[in-house]
Amino acid sequence: MLPLFSMANAVEELKVFVYANPGFIVKGDTTTLIATASIDSPDVKYEWSPADNLGDPYNSITYANPKTTTTYTLTVTYGSQVVSESVEVKVLENPRELNLALDGDDVSLNWTHVEYATCYRVRRNDETIVNYTTDTAFVDKDVPNGNYCYRVIAVRNAFISPESEHACVDIEFEENEETSLDINVKDNVMLYPNPVRDKIYIKAEYIDEITVVNMMGQVVMKADVDSDAMMLDMNHLDSGLYLMHIDMGKVVVTRKINLIK
Repeated sequence: MLPLFSMANAVEELKVFVYANPGFIVKGDTTTLIATASIDSPDVKYEWSPADNLGDPYNSITYANPKTTTTYTLTVTYGSQVVSESVEVKVLENPRELNLALDGDDVSLNWTHVEYATCYRVRRNDETIVNYTTDTAFVDKDVPNGNYCYRVIAVRNAFISPESEHACVDIEFEENEETSLDINVKDNVMLYPNPVRDKIYIKAEYIDEITVVNMMGQVVMKADVDSDAMMLDMNHLDSGLYLMHIDMGKVVVTRKINLIK
């Protein structure tokens, strides 16, 4: 006679489900790691890793405070059964490596891209001077004399990162340092037509370089010239206002351009 199968000898298969609530956080915030095991027994053992910035790593529910995007792995043991499952917590970090350069009264900033960021805010002292830019660079034009500290914030929908480290600068220049020769040179700069539909012509005593920026300070065109005349094709740009910086060696002339298509 065949032996009867004993239900007492059956071992339930261990299964585990893990998730993070929430799964996307801002650096400095806390999320909760939650695990559900198919077997409800005091003999079920839990261990989360890595344990850095983690609450109780030996509990089915614990908190995590990751500084960067981190994958947490839970190992669950029940008798001879061992099951591992992982969950990723994404972190919106603050911008890093904020660099600053001063050119006269223009302050140029650049920083490294932040993973998951869709745009950035730029702050000067306690004022937000750029509320939305997708670039990792910005030029603060014609900044008056004074001491300024800049910071950058990463943004993704309603998530706002901590501020970057600050970069500071002192701007001190003579308001009336132009010589009469400089003034005459500036007066002799000719741009036509303006408003412009596609091509614009620039004529001056001598042109070394031409830079065109949009009203957010982003460089959209740049050209080395080394002559006294230049034609720029602006047909590929969107309609709107632009600033054209005409570098003539000792003097940089800025003119506002109105592009109408």
